[in-house]
Amino acid sequence: MKLYPSLMCVDFARLHTEIPALHDTGIAGYHIDIMDGNFVPNFALGSNDIKAVASLSDKELDVHLMVNNADQAIHSFLNLPAHRICFHYEACVHHHRVVSLIRQKGMKAGIAINPGTSVSVLADILPELDFVLVMSVNPGFAGQKYLDFTTGKMRELVRIRNERGLSFEIEVDGATAPDKIEMLSAIGVDSFVLGTAALFGKNRPYGDIVPELLALEK
Repeated sequence: MKLYPSLMCVDFARLHTEIPALHDTGIAGYHIDIMDGNFVPNFALGSNDIKAVASLSDKELDVHLMVNNADQAIHSFLNLPAHRICFHYEACVHHHRVVSLIRQKGMKAGIAINPGTSVSVLADILPELDFVLVMSVNPGFAGQKYLDFTTGKMRELVRIRNERGLSFEIEVDGATAPDKIEMLSAIGVDSFVLGTAALFGKNRPYGDIVPELLALEK
């Protein structure tokens, strides 16, 4: 199981203390949301933030583009020190082309789907993907309630992966509280984005919380 704290929940004025506090807890890396105020009704983080995090840690940077026109926007991120980039199916026309551009740079490529988007739209491109990010809340804001019907999407992806002999990771983003992490890891979900439901704002050291979450893996 891989855990990616969402840096949307971090005070960037304290980044120099937050990253070291998270670094040795057992996390796989950091989830960095890029929001354009258009695809989602919020603005967050950008290319300079990716560089800032990379300067403080050598862990994976899991970049999530929540931006319109991913076909063009991707070019602003291909030469940044990211390890994984996903873009939204709903914001792209030429999905295979964008996946190819990401992988040509040596990064893992993924596609994210909103709660209202069916897994079936990914049927043809799944063999080309390193991971699929399932949004379990509507993207754009922290602190939302987990949408229970999205669990069915994850079950469907696990079924397809097994039946077709594919190897893509399944990642989930949104209200991943400890009980959800335990349930979804048992289903076969591989990676979890951590926000306020599981990690931030708990008035406890990250070094205490993260091992407890890792121990939930089934």
